[in-house]
Amino acid sequence: MTVTREQLREDLRGWFRGDVALDDTSSILYSTDASLFQVRPLAVASPKDTEDLSAIVRYAWENHLPIIPRGAGTGVAGESLGSGLIVDLSVHFQQILDIGPDWIRVQAGVTLERIQETLAPLGRRLSIDPASPLCTAGGVLATNASGSRAVSWGTTRDHVLSIRVCWDDGSIAEISQEPLPIIWPSNSQSDFDDRPEPFSESDSTNLESPDRTTTILSAVGELLRTHAGTISQSYAPVPFDRCGYQLKDLLQGDRVALARLLVGSEGTLGIATEITFRTVPIPKWRSMVMFGFETLDEALIAGLHLRKFRPTMCDLLDRRLLTLARQLASDKLRQVPNEAEAVLLVEFECNATQDARDSARNAIEEIQEQQNRSIFAVPALDEPAIAELWKIREMVLPSLYALGVGSRPLAFIEDIGLAPEHLLTFLPRALDALQRQEITATVLIHVHSGQIHLRPFLDLFSTADVARMWPLAETIYNLVLSCQGTISSQHGTGIARTPWVERQYPRLFPIFRELKAIFDPRGILNPGKIVSLDPSRQAWPMRTFPARTPVIEAISERDPAIEGSSPLLSAETEVPTQARPRTPLLLWEHSSPAIEAVRCNGCGDCRTTRSTTRMCPMFRVLPREDATPRAKANLFRSLLSGTPEEAAELASDRVREVADLCINCKMCARDCSAQVNIPKLMIEARSQNQAMHGLSRSDWVLARMEHFAAIASRFAPIVNLLLRVRSVRWAIEKLFGISRHRQLPRFTRRNFLKSARRQGLSQKPKLDPKTLIYFVDVFANYNDPSIAHAAVAVLKHHGYSVYVPPDQLGCGMAPLAQGDVETAREVALHHLRMLADFARDGHTIICSEPTAAVLLTQDYLDLLDDPDAKVVARQTVELTTFLGELLAKGEFRTDFQHLSLSIAHHIPCHVKALNRPIASPDLLRLIPGMQVQLLDEGCSGMAGAYGLKAENFERSLAMGEPMLRELAGETTTFGSTECSACRMQMEQGSGKRTLHPVQYLALAYNLMPELENRLRTAPRGLIS
Repeated sequence: MTVTREQLREDLRGWFRGDVALDDTSSILYSTDASLFQVRPLAVASPKDTEDLSAIVRYAWENHLPIIPRGAGTGVAGESLGSGLIVDLSVHFQQILDIGPDWIRVQAGVTLERIQETLAPLGRRLSIDPASPLCTAGGVLATNASGSRAVSWGTTRDHVLSIRVCWDDGSIAEISQEPLPIIWPSNSQSDFDDRPEPFSESDSTNLESPDRTTTILSAVGELLRTHAGTISQSYAPVPFDRCGYQLKDLLQGDRVALARLLVGSEGTLGIATEITFRTVPIPKWRSMVMFGFETLDEALIAGLHLRKFRPTMCDLLDRRLLTLARQLASDKLRQVPNEAEAVLLVEFECNATQDARDSARNAIEEIQEQQNRSIFAVPALDEPAIAELWKIREMVLPSLYALGVGSRPLAFIEDIGLAPEHLLTFLPRALDALQRQEITATVLIHVHSGQIHLRPFLDLFSTADVARMWPLAETIYNLVLSCQGTISSQHGTGIARTPWVERQYPRLFPIFRELKAIFDPRGILNPGKIVSLDPSRQAWPMRTFPARTPVIEAISERDPAIEGSSPLLSAETEVPTQARPRTPLLLWEHSSPAIEAVRCNGCGDCRTTRSTTRMCPMFRVLPREDATPRAKANLFRSLLSGTPEEAAELASDRVREVADLCINCKMCARDCSAQVNIPKLMIEARSQNQAMHGLSRSDWVLARMEHFAAIASRFAPIVNLLLRVRSVRWAIEKLFGISRHRQLPRFTRRNFLKSARRQGLSQKPKLDPKTLIYFVDVFANYNDPSIAHAAVAVLKHHGYSVYVPPDQLGCGMAPLAQGDVETAREVALHHLRMLADFARDGHTIICSEPTAAVLLTQDYLDLLDDPDAKVVARQTVELTTFLGELLAKGEFRTDFQHLSLSIAHHIPCHVKALNRPIASPDLLRLIPGMQVQLLDEGCSGMAGAYGLKAENFERSLAMGEPMLRELAGETTTFGSTECSACRMQMEQGSGKRTLHPVQYLALAYNLMPELENRLRTAPRGLIS
């Protein structure tokens, strides 16, 4: 019986406590991972806990519904894709359960990055280093992850102590790495009720099911006994093999190491819910050496010679990888000469500093002096030097992702494994095979473990290139098997390599199928991986792509010469040719929304929660796929690759819901290796929705925030009094959606532009090169004019004259953020007319509000096809950046008075988004007596109008919680930030008065001593 979405909705109602997504949009979001493939699932479920998972798996068992377990979706083989029910364990299974002296127990959704961060202060680590640290514990286990250091550290299989697993029938078992006794089964079978009952965690007799485990154990034991000879003789003689199931070393007398079998099984035998890993001490000392070579062969020979020194890592990077990495970050590769055809990065870990140094020196002596092979050698004998060399290795994968559309290195034959001594035989033959087809590739080799990551340059927009992929895989895999290698050594079998498992292991494949039948007789656990193809889809279900715009050559029709030549272009394959997106409402110079979305490769780096990056504050508090930047790009790409009706869905309310999970902080565009402009895509999506459906009442009010601020300023005393009244705030929330709990800034009756006119600042002066044009924006005009007065005073103190255009408006971010592009465009056009002449004359435009600087330098270019927009953007500078430039030139004045203040300074996201040097902390530290603590613990979470909405209030505070917690500590007394929205959040979240850095400077220069009174009153109540 086929389960429909409607049936699933009805059946799960009342007993499944997790999240269930049954709409087309969610299906699209989970249809891809970091691979090249795309399969739309029926639905997505995120169970709350083990009971929930047990119940839904039992339901799937009864209804023959395929279940596909998913973690972070960072795999490149398509392991987490399927057409059934996706079970996302990354959302709720995120607890670190316990830590022992040499072990750690975690739930399946905890990321490796978080595990390592937790263990590091204890001086320990989990010795696994896969390509992505954002993979989950369940994903690490499912793929038997390893990495560059596998030859020294081993694979996940070597570090798993125990697993709590959910079997195919929903029963739960704890299996240890210690072999379990085989108990031959009785004739009894498991009984099931008419409908699934959610298990009770306290009812261990229901939840723990020794019967199913015993049945599996006995059957597996018999299988291993029967085929012991075949198993011992049939595996490839390579250090690391991930093809099929790993059946060696499982049977020890009458005991079976069941946990070892589950590692690397990709969720096809059971679903891990908790894992206990072995941890090891972090070695105290390291050293590294980078060698350069004129040829790949010389690099390989040298790497093989280094085996006797037992390095923890020996990675070979070819010239193409170095070239790509150099394009992305040339400063990181300044130590690599352009003539190097390949480099080796060699690492040693030791418990004594002298041992680490000696290992590096011995390696250099061996390669340079005795072998005379390298053209250079760069030793790194301390941590700063090691970090510099390691950055080269870190840039490799991002460099592959940064190429965007067109021909780029593709991961579909990238997981080859050989005995190290066969590398010199295989690699020239493989590269020659590519050359004969006029294909180039990047090469990364873990030399001592014989693992080759080969990525051919192909264009997924080209039907001809797509059709070449399958025959190319056939050619390369035939070469691999002729060298007694394996098609999969590290990254899993998944969709990518399942079609070749039987080819590699014809004698083992029937055993694999028997094994699968033991664990999963109904075939519901991640079908189509390892032992059988999924009949509901193509062998390689490639991602869909939009038809090319005139910027890129159009895909108009299939080439009949290649039709049917590969499973990628069968008769049923749909190559979209008719779909065209709605007319974009933003400008996309040399691009389009579709092309921008395609640049995302799905690597999943945007799922990071590291404190050292600002990447996606929304995902940090809402760890769901739809909150990730990659999901938003994926949604755009998929919809614009389909029918015109699907393309029209961009304007739908469901897509708007996903778009509203972007707060336009612009940090993903800055930190993404491919630099995909997700914020712009989401503004496009909101604008499409607004054009079709208009704005909600709340969004309409927020889009016109400046108009309401102007009115409130006229009646400031009354408005400020009313905003303190809880019943009034309740009414405002009900009418306009602005949270009654949000502490709002007071309004001033005399706004800054009025004051500027009275002071003569708005009278057009005789302009000279030292005349600055000051752009005020809303907050400094209507809420705290002392920011603007301080800005003018400090600039004048440095010998500049300041002109304040009298007819300026707010920058336009309020309407733009809500998708009201036409209003934002009118604002932008007004300001271009006002500022363009000054900009053309070479005058600098100063913004004290970082968001205004972002609009003038970036977003106006997306709103107006006007050369004046580029002129204004070129001349616009954020205030503290301008002062920092004066400091760098030795022109910044330091005639400060002593200020005994302790402040914590938060750097706003929009200051970072300007991609200019961060100046405020250095400026403030010049003030005598001032102690400055840098707050770089992430986004404030306010995000302009986002944090004002009642529906976003709690989430907004949660996003800012790490920074607010630091600010609220006892080490500082006041806050500092350039951003007015961040200031609101900081004052509410900490209760500490927060000022703009220029206000502190004006106070220290004794230009505005009245600001000292501001520091004497703490913000409290509903208005600050």
